[in-house]
Amino acid sequence: MTNVRHPSVRVRLAVMATAGAVVALVLLSFSINTLLERTLVADVDMRLADRARAVIAEITENGTNEPLLETVDPEFREPLLVWRFSAAGVAAPAGDISAPSLQLPRGGHLSPGILTERIGGTRFRLRVDKAPGGGVIAVGASLASMDHTIGALHLVEVLIEPVLAALIFVAAYLFARTALHPVERLRSTAEQVGYGASQTRFRPEPPLDELGRLASTFDDMLDRLEQVRGRQDQLTADASHELRTPLAAIEAEGSLALRHERTTEEYRASLSLIVEEAQRMAEVVEEMLWLARADGGVTVPAAEPQDLGEAARQVARRFESIAEARGLRLECSAPDEPVLLAAPARWLQRLLDTLVDNACKYTPAGGTVRL
Repeated sequence: MTNVRHPSVRVRLAVMATAGAVVALVLLSFSINTLLERTLVADVDMRLADRARAVIAEITENGTNEPLLETVDPEFREPLLVWRFSAAGVAAPAGDISAPSLQLPRGGHLSPGILTERIGGTRFRLRVDKAPGGGVIAVGASLASMDHTIGALHLVEVLIEPVLAALIFVAAYLFARTALHPVERLRSTAEQVGYGASQTRFRPEPPLDELGRLASTFDDMLDRLEQVRGRQDQLTADASHELRTPLAAIEAEGSLALRHERTTEEYRASLSLIVEEAQRMAEVVEEMLWLARADGGVTVPAAEPQDLGEAARQVARRFESIAEARGLRLECSAPDEPVLLAAPARWLQRLLDTLVDNACKYTPAGGTVRL
């Protein structure tokens, strides 16, 4: 199966942030352009309304069809043009001798209202009102300056938005890299743990944020796993040591029984010892399982009065064949009266087994082990 390399999380986050920012910029640009155009058109409409009222008032007051109106705007804005159409639809000049040369497409069929017309390739904003005595008065202004402004704004937006998108991508990538640095540290530490560095921990520094608390949880989990592994190792070592003693006793007793001819009673005694050690092995296995549960929180067995002298004599009888097989003498000296102590019976036996087993193991041949 071919591994497909996907973009890193940092790149994906930067791309998503940039895409969102570009969408926001486009919507913002559209809103600004729409608002600006509406504002400029509203300003032109107000000028047209003022001029239309002035033209109608001049015609009404002077009773002339050719009112002398100033058409040059003192603020150097687009000049306002005036057309007068009779009821028959015939155009007549009204205040601006240049106006009639710009023919309105619909002429006298214009109805009162505000509209946008294209005249000679230029957009005009027109306000049409009923004229005194019949016909209509049309007041218009070119929208060329507004269109030029809006076009320049569009050009600036087209040039700036890619640059802004690139800057946003770089900033988002750097931010994502900084934000994901703790995640990379978690990954690196987890990799070390996976390769066997069991003592490696994340150890987040305060104050703990979400990632810091996650790292702290990982540390607690690793500590528990280390404790479990330690208990498993200890259980393995205990099982090895506990099973070695009965196996050694069985081997030694069997070897001695086969080495020399013995009476029926001696064979029965050897077989009884072998059976006893086999049962002891079964008990050891059962206790190893119990210890595994005890490490998980099971309550330890209650202590009971034990006779230390009798326990010592039992251990001496068990290790007698082992000591003989190794060329050792095993002597046990215990008083007849009880020597009592409080302990779990099996734990006391395990303790004495360990002591005597080590003594037999490290005493040179021909030596003596005294219990």
